[in-house]
Amino acid sequence: GETFIGATEVLLSNGRIQQGGPVMQTYGRSVSGNKCEYLFNIGANISDFVYIGFNLGFNTLTYNEATYFKEKAVDESDFENVFIDDNGKEETTYFRDLIYKHNYSANGSGIFCKFGIIVTPGNGLRFGAAIQTPTTTSITEKWRESAETNFSTSKFDCSAQSPYGEYRYTFNSPFRANFGVAYTLGGLGLISADYEVEAYGSMRYQIDRYN
Repeated sequence: GETFIGATEVLLSNGRIQQGGPVMQTYGRSVSGNKCEYLFNIGANISDFVYIGFNLGFNTLTYNEATYFKEKAVDESDFENVFIDDNGKEETTYFRDLIYKHNYSANGSGIFCKFGIIVTPGNGLRFGAAIQTPTTTSITEKWRESAETNFSTSKFDCSAQSPYGEYRYTFNSPFRANFGVAYTLGGLGLISADYEVEAYGSMRYQIDRYN
């Protein structure tokens, strides 16, 4: 009739619905990924007085996660399902197992620059400064759900998949800069002072696409 009964449930004579019998439940999760950074460096020495360095950096990231939840009948005869076709004919089958899957992935790539300079005017004195631009990283996330149910009569087996969900966005990390001065006291020691700035106000998220 209009009563909804799950594949693992049975309808009792008093109208109540309950699980037909014990099931074996299994859960699995697999995660993999990596993050890589590639640097191209250029440096120059001007008369042992000024040292200049420039870095162009690229980074990539990959993350994949797959999970599943499975139920399997311990005794199939506990899970009787009666299907009625368009002609009113009844056919009995028994629940065997079901599996639900979730797949998720994230892939991204970014670019950034670093510039540094050291000045050594002599007499043990040294000045330095370095600037790192925000890292602009473009990330795409995708996910999908799927499910499959199997019965003792294979013609009643069914499966379904959702369309891929997709979310694209760009993330800009903070701008960074540091400055320092150092003085060498002959062979006695070293005095130095450093100052670092990290502009969190420059961080940005920008949504490019969402499905």
